[in-house]
Amino acid sequence: MSAIETSRLGGKAGRASSVFVLFDDPSAQERATSVCHFLTTKFCPDLELELHWCDFQHLNSGECAQSAVNCASSACFVVIATAARKELPQAVLRWLDDWSQQRHGREGTLIALIESSGERHISELADHILRRAAHQAGLDYLTHEPEFEVGPLPDEQEWINMKEHQMGSVLGKILETPIAPS
Repeated sequence: MSAIETSRLGGKAGRASSVFVLFDDPSAQERATSVCHFLTTKFCPDLELELHWCDFQHLNSGECAQSAVNCASSACFVVIATAARKELPQAVLRWLDDWSQQRHGREGTLIALIESSGERHISELADHILRRAAHQAGLDYLTHEPEFEVGPLPDEQEWINMKEHQMGSVLGKILETPIAPS
């Protein structure tokens, strides 16, 4: 694998959402692939993803690390998958700092796929570091794919009627009352 590999997944041809995936071993890469498939098949089937893959080892090269910062800075999703058998390498920590400072307020999500290892403190430390990087970058932070079935949203009036029936008429009246503009 070269420093950063690019591929496309799912959706319709057109403008794709960018996903940057950083991983430490083949099993972590497989977990990241599974989450990317979830995004396109279950969560948003029309979404096309442009995937950028980078192995932890490639971040030891300054040129590759900068290329990875550039890819991840504009990505909608950043997936970091680790087996958490040992602490995150210094090259990854430096990369996280560089990358999170260059997001410049772009919305997005960091998905941390941390495999639980025998050394629980290593997993917890990785989670803490990745959560802090997501916060610094202004990203949402997820640790696994959602465990719910995504379906169409109910009709608003149908939903209000259902909630009114479940919760009583007071809640129904609150839900139906328009909010005056401020």
